[in-house]
Amino acid sequence: MNKIKIAPWKPLLEKAIFTENASNINSATATIATVDSENKPRARVVVCRGFLGNSELKLNEENTLSSNLLAVSTHLSSPKVFQLSSNNVAELVFWFPKSSEEFRLNCKVSILPFESLSTNEAQNFDIKEFVFLKQEYEQFNKANTNIDEFSKETLLNSAFFAHSTGLHRWFSGPAPGSLLDSNAQDIAQLTDNELFEHSKKNFCLLILNPTTVDYVNLASRTHKRSIYSLDTSSNSWVQTNVVP
Repeated sequence: MNKIKIAPWKPLLEKAIFTENASNINSATATIATVDSENKPRARVVVCRGFLGNSELKLNEENTLSSNLLAVSTHLSSPKVFQLSSNNVAELVFWFPKSSEEFRLNCKVSILPFESLSTNEAQNFDIKEFVFLKQEYEQFNKANTNIDEFSKETLLNSAFFAHSTGLHRWFSGPAPGSLLDSNAQDIAQLTDNELFEHSKKNFCLLILNPTTVDYVNLASRTHKRSIYSLDTSSNSWVQTNVVP
């Protein structure tokens, strides 16, 4: 049985996402920074799809599993995928204007496509090690949890089909940053089924495993800042309050 439980910063982030946009509580825009081959920082705005285990990121068919892991979907040929294949550390930053809260998450990143990515196998971590049973199901739990029911295919399909048709078409296209109109004619000639298959081949999830979370709350009269650090030996989080 995994000893990992809900991280103390997770409810804070979930509440901030809800406050910012109650109509879409599973996702929020964020900035993700990676390091390129020349050791230069590369940052871009992405849509964070939320925590693995939510309704759009099911970990098993029964949707009884949860995690502290976050997910970002992207094109398999995007620059950030190549950068993370060489250096799988990234920082994810959220800023929520309505609640005046900032979250900076230092993460290890695993790349999860429909087809295995051999160049990144050494960098990937085992998602199953970071999965736990949702609280509402714990009372029914046996000695062995349902963690072994984690399904990569279920997770990917859940995320993929939550995307719009327009995004499916984007995934079927050439790599981001390619010259405009490259392969456009070939894509236009694809049947709907071929377009769908191309889209799945180019679709992948970036699974972010936070190891440090820097949380700032500027809403109160006295600004607050806490740093949450993961103690890997005990799978517990240590909170340190610091000057904002």
